[in-house]
Amino acid sequence: MIFKDRIISSSSGSGGGGSSSSGGSSSDSNKKNTDDNDTAAADKKETNNVSPASTGETVAKLFSDVNNHWAATVIEKAVDRKLFAGVGPQSFAPDSTMTREMFVAVLRNLANAEIVEPINFKDVEKDSWYAGSVGWANQAGIVSGISSEEFGIGKAVTREQIAVMLYNFAKVNGLQMSEDGNVDFADQSFISDWAMTAVTAMANEGIIRGRDNGSLDPQGQATRQKLQQ
Repeated sequence: MIFKDRIISSSSGSGGGGSSSSGGSSSDSNKKNTDDNDTAAADKKETNNVSPASTGETVAKLFSDVNNHWAATVIEKAVDRKLFAGVGPQSFAPDSTMTREMFVAVLRNLANAEIVEPINFKDVEKDSWYAGSVGWANQAGIVSGISSEEFGIGKAVTREQIAVMLYNFAKVNGLQMSEDGNVDFADQSFISDWAMTAVTAMANEGIIRGRDNGSLDPQGQATRQKLQQ
């Protein structure tokens, strides 16, 4: 069974959200990421929680911006499994940038974990749709903030941040990963030290792949539809 399926199957019944550790991302990820790329997706709200299976509707009918989109099939699967929701009435925003809070919400949905009240971050609004997911991910040791007081709400999640979160998510769910060897990306010197172990493990498992030009683009951003593949 491929690693991606192992993550899904191991996390399906993990309602408690894994370990009770808090703060750091991994042994190599305790340094705070200071990426400050703002994104217009900060104002997006994941509000449409309707499942196509429950309504008999297709994603294309629920979300007008998915109609004729090349990723409509994978988007429908992700929404049907309640991993993703829309960002507003009839809008999925498939080509919008994925933000940090959006990504931890997807991971919590995948884990089917209970929400946890966040206590460390001033930029997390207590009653927001993402607060419980941020609290869960931070408490479980899946992600830390970009500083001791700021999670980085509204900031684009980078490719190396995604690697770290997936790596920690897999560890929380008891999956063994190979961290041996060296990654062979054209721009590997640009991979942050705190992300190197996670990037290596995810590359070994085939979860993180390079661009067509052989680069990883570690500080690059990902769109909502790309993260469903």
